[in-house]
Amino acid sequence: MCGIYGQVADLPRERLTANADRALELLAHRGPDGDGKEGGRGWIFGHRRLAIFDTSDLGRQPMVGWNRTLIFNGAIYNFQSLRDELEKLGYRFRSRTDSEVILAAYDRWGTDCFGRFNGMWALAIYDDLRREVILSRDRFGIKPLYFSESRGVTFASEPRAVVETLTERPALERRIGEEFLFKGWQDHRPETIFGGVRQFPPGHFAMVPVDAPEMVQIEAFYDLAEATARVSVPNSLPEAIDEVRHLFERSVHLQTQSDVGRCITLSGGIDSSSIAGVMSTQRDARPATFSALFPGTPFDETPYVESVNRLHGLPGNSFKPLYHDFIADFERCQWHQGQPLASMAVAIHYSLMRRIHESGEKVILNGQGADEIGAGYDKFYLPLLREHWVHRPWRIGQTLWGYGRHHRLNHRGAVFRLWTTVAGTGARRPNYAGTYFDRLELPRFDRSADADVRTTSVNLLREVGLPVLLRHEDRNTMAFGLESRVAFLDHRLVEYLLALPADWKIQAGVRKYVLREACRNVLPAKVYNRHDKLGFATPEQSWMEGDVQPYLRAADDAYRQEYLSEAGRDRCHLIMKQRRRGEYKFVFRCWSWMQFVAGQR
Repeated sequence: MCGIYGQVADLPRERLTANADRALELLAHRGPDGDGKEGGRGWIFGHRRLAIFDTSDLGRQPMVGWNRTLIFNGAIYNFQSLRDELEKLGYRFRSRTDSEVILAAYDRWGTDCFGRFNGMWALAIYDDLRREVILSRDRFGIKPLYFSESRGVTFASEPRAVVETLTERPALERRIGEEFLFKGWQDHRPETIFGGVRQFPPGHFAMVPVDAPEMVQIEAFYDLAEATARVSVPNSLPEAIDEVRHLFERSVHLQTQSDVGRCITLSGGIDSSSIAGVMSTQRDARPATFSALFPGTPFDETPYVESVNRLHGLPGNSFKPLYHDFIADFERCQWHQGQPLASMAVAIHYSLMRRIHESGEKVILNGQGADEIGAGYDKFYLPLLREHWVHRPWRIGQTLWGYGRHHRLNHRGAVFRLWTTVAGTGARRPNYAGTYFDRLELPRFDRSADADVRTTSVNLLREVGLPVLLRHEDRNTMAFGLESRVAFLDHRLVEYLLALPADWKIQAGVRKYVLREACRNVLPAKVYNRHDKLGFATPEQSWMEGDVQPYLRAADDAYRQEYLSEAGRDRCHLIMKQRRRGEYKFVFRCWSWMQFVAGQR
């Protein structure tokens, strides 16, 4: 991973250079192994390097070749096979980097090259032959790319680098703030918290004429629905399990390529434990594991983590966070995230990344994406029951019985989810928003309906779900010059799992059934038989109860500054007074929002 910045604008060369210098200062944490700039009339590129493949100076960027200039953040896992193909076509290479392969691939296939890549990327290519800048982002938006079309096109790995180099600093986007405060949504739409700065769409590329940057054209190179439709679904569940195992093992093999080692963030759940197991069978060196654990709390996963490390003989490293760790790292973590934090877990994850950095590791594999593509969340049950009702009503009883057998039913939560699904909206509530949110320019964001299991997966991949988790992972790892890889988001594995029948993914009430069975041979029995879902959980509720006053003061300040109405402020006080633990997240978001806006001033 690296940090990239570029600007295509009718500005003096000195101004373009100064903007690039400022952006590279802001992105320095993303690339501790070097930096560089390259530009010409009307354009400039800047790059901060984190060296993973070929750590010599031959891998420095911006990289020039075949009359093109490249800046690139990410990893192309199949670059070696592409290189072999290009060498047979007469191309010769100086380095052992995936970056040089990108340049040659673009020279050979143009923008069709993006469909050939298996990996994660955000990149820009200046084509000197066409005086055009090409932007591209990977299929699922694993690597970040933000841009603004204010007086040209400015783009970067983080929005702060865009904001700080625009002619006019944009105001905060109030609709995005409202959706964060009152719904907890982030990264669910192209717009960001900074007005006019957007996320570049995953699976797309753009063509930006240097002499007319206002004529930018954005086109898709990937269509998930079409790719899923091309999958040949097997006739039997055992065949599907075998193919998922093959695709997953192949993905792990590709993503463990590195010239600087690799490790795992291990939670003790099925996803990260499966990666640890497969890595242990494929590589001679046993990868180190790193875990955040909370002994003596309901969130403690120590027994599961230890069972994985013991089974595969892995060197385990545990971090046992306390509330003061959260307080110590919150401000810096929020600066790197560039947005208010929705949960204490983000800052604790940041603390864990610091410890991985201190160990000397540089490449991490994590389990993000498995729940989204494999039906690993509770929210998949209602879409599954709908499918049963229409196509296989006799399966309804089996699914409900299986759910009751493996999960402790939260009756209030289940009734509320059922009501909101049937009615389409939640129960009416008082207006907790202050007058600050009266003037909203962006239209309201309406979540796509979870019509069936496959659609639910797609919605999680694109909207409220995976995008914010990927942003958390990217910013926290890059804060310490670490590269994070997501083995479950190999596009072939995603497409295959999405194409499978819903009741193969949830079988007799067991979530993530196909993935669970595909990885059974590398999982300890204790992990294989897990049916709870913790995510990256922390003792957030008890920590807040032990330090109530800052959160109440934040609610009071939010009311005075008109972010909260009087009803919103009173609600925060009542939640903490009556210890309504299920609503603490709203109080925390109010506190986090106030820290964020104070930092913006």
